[in-house]
Amino acid sequence: MARVWIPIVSTELDALPAVCARTGEPADRFLALSAKARAGWTWWLLPLGVLPFLVVRHFAPEVTVLVPLASGAGRRFERLRFAGQLALVEAIVLAGAGLLGGSRDVLLAGITFLGAAGLVRTLEVAHSVRATLDLSARGILLTGVHPAFRDEFEGLQRAAWAHATSLMDRTGAAGGRCPAMPTHPPQR
Repeated sequence: MARVWIPIVSTELDALPAVCARTGEPADRFLALSAKARAGWTWWLLPLGVLPFLVVRHFAPEVTVLVPLASGAGRRFERLRFAGQLALVEAIVLAGAGLLGGSRDVLLAGITFLGAAGLVRTLEVAHSVRATLDLSARGILLTGVHPAFRDEFEGLQRAAWAHATSLMDRTGAAGGRCPAMPTHPPQR
């Protein structure tokens, strides 16, 4: 699978290609992905416990990007997410019943379902497109995308870059850069 760097401006203008980010087929739906900034220093909070780490990570800057998907890939993603949520609810109910009823077997079944929910979540992350916000570069890094999506997006970026350059040539913009122009050309 490939990676794509998307300027934040492109996500606001819905400038992503109509190609499924997961399979490379024509897309007919969108998946809202949350892209959070990941500060490296937050890992130093783990010795203080998981709670301070999770609180700081929760308040990290976040952007939502609509990623195009084919209907088949979207249905698979929704089924996997539903299975994980169902296993988590079953784990909570069984663990609570086991604790309240004093039944060790029911409590162990709840812990087993909790492990199943974790496994399904791991599969969901492994088999889906992931997004990370990079505030310093003013962009979002999509990982786990299909090479056809990457190629289509880079083609759109090259066309936008060429159009902005031709406009600057015609208008004679001072300094060689206008505010709407991308900060750097797409790389191949």
